[in-house]
Amino acid sequence: MPLIESIRCKEKYLQCWYADDSACAGKLSYGYFAEPTKSFLVVTKKYEEEAKELFKDHGVIAVLGHRFLGGVIGDKDSQKSYIHGKVDGWVKCVQHLSHAATKTLQAAFASMTKSLQCEWGFIQRVVPDCSDEFIVLQDTIKKCFLPALFDGSLSDAELQLFVLPTRLAGLGVLDPISMPTEIFKTSKQGTVVIANALTGKDTFCHVSHLDALNEARQMHRKVQEDLHQSSLESILAKFTHERQRSIRRAIKDCKTGVLVIERHNEVRDCLGDMAAQVWSQVVREPIVKEAESKADGPGLRADLGIRGVWTPQVEALCDIKVIDTDAPSHLHRTPESILDTGALEKKKLYKKAVEDRRDYEDVLVSVSLVGQCSAHIYGTVIIRPNDSTPWVISVGWL
Repeated sequence: MPLIESIRCKEKYLQCWYADDSACAGKLSYGYFAEPTKSFLVVTKKYEEEAKELFKDHGVIAVLGHRFLGGVIGDKDSQKSYIHGKVDGWVKCVQHLSHAATKTLQAAFASMTKSLQCEWGFIQRVVPDCSDEFIVLQDTIKKCFLPALFDGSLSDAELQLFVLPTRLAGLGVLDPISMPTEIFKTSKQGTVVIANALTGKDTFCHVSHLDALNEARQMHRKVQEDLHQSSLESILAKFTHERQRSIRRAIKDCKTGVLVIERHNEVRDCLGDMAAQVWSQVVREPIVKEAESKADGPGLRADLGIRGVWTPQVEALCDIKVIDTDAPSHLHRTPESILDTGALEKKKLYKKAVEDRRDYEDVLVSVSLVGQCSAHIYGTVIIRPNDSTPWVISVGWL
């Protein structure tokens, strides 16, 4: 730090440091003993030959562009050449993960979403106008990695869906060419305080930097959310009404991702199989209320229809709800209140439609799964038309 402060002179030159690495721009009169053969002088095409001539006896390498702090500075050709080399390496990594996914699916998926895609996310934050170089990486992800996860081919609509966040029915595998311009813009806005301090335009203020960073992040999230929502609607239009309903239901029932829908289907199938051993007619996804138009899809449906549960020859409708009581939004609530809220939501959704059914007497059964690590409580929530208070019975452990 004393050396950095002693050579600071923002009127004559600008400098920035990262650990023991430094960079300086301007007319230098003194400094410290650098290693010439490890030093690169980045110049424009106009001064390339002159720079090489001036520094040929010192070992300093004059270039048009070079890697710097994980990014690259210099002319457009140097940037493209650097990005091209990085993308080639990432393409090979994605191919290796695609091969690994055939044996270790979860490990390959975690490596992609938690590690590898963060690398090119950083490059896009520090290098502008580089989306074209990532097209080959996008093709590799969609043609190799995603099909490997499902051990089969995928439609264009499915490929577009799976690059969305998990809360929107995707897998969270980032599309490398979807938002590179916005990513760089956000990075530039979030670091404006640091940039002004380095260029001597203003003194650095930690609070101002955090404010600028948070504001840039909020703006980016809003733009990203709008883009994802519009993409989701256009993607859903390519699916059948049945699949649209399944996807929309998964998004609505699971706020942080649609993996819970698998657990939901397992509970539904388990109840259906057990009910079929007792009652003669068990139907999956019976229609509670017909759709008013074809555009509305199949209308309102329950998960199971079981004839003869409460009254002979009268159908009882069952609807399944899976709740993660350990979710961050539920940390300050008891499991009982969480189940009550889920039951009331189901009642609000189905009560009007159920009361309109002349052959219906005892309304709705909703099942909730309360999970904590490997232990699960299996409970049944029963709601009746004339009873506003749902009640819970713990049946056993799964």
